Amino acid sequence: MKRGNLALTGAYDESQLQVGTIRLEAERVLNIRLEGDVVMAKVSQNFTMFAGETKNLIVTVTEEGKGLNLTGSSIRWSLRKSPFDSTEILIKEIPLDIELVDGGEPNDFMIQLEPEDTMDLNGNYYHESTMIDSSGNKSVLLTGRATFK
Repeated sequence: MKRGNLALTGAYDESQLQVGTIRLEAERVLNIRLEGDVVMAKVSQNFTMFAGETKNLIVTVTEEGKGLNLTGSSIRWSLRKSPFDSTEILIKEIPLDIELVDGGEPNDFMIQLEPEDTMDLNGNYYHESTMIDSSGNKSVLLTGRATFK
């Protein structure tokens, strides 16, 4: 295996770059925003992440385009290999693994993905979230593809 050198510099400008220098950029993204709706599920709520990362999936839920208060609702998020596969690889539920967003809108909830949740995942998966409101009505809120690299 070849090894290279990595030098971190506090500041530089383009004139200081030398021939053969490759400039790289990185960004830390902890939160991924998704949308859901109780009247008709939001589809194509896709996201990509590296396996073993910590991510927060923040979902905004609406009813006919208006924010829906989630207080008293039961919410479930699951991950499967495909929409037709009944085997759930990962499940998150309120009140255990999903929480309403503190300081956020009453129509937001957050799914916390911890490194151990996704460590062994690679490729494309199907995910969906469902809600049962305080009156017992069940709705699929969102569906989409989750890609793990």
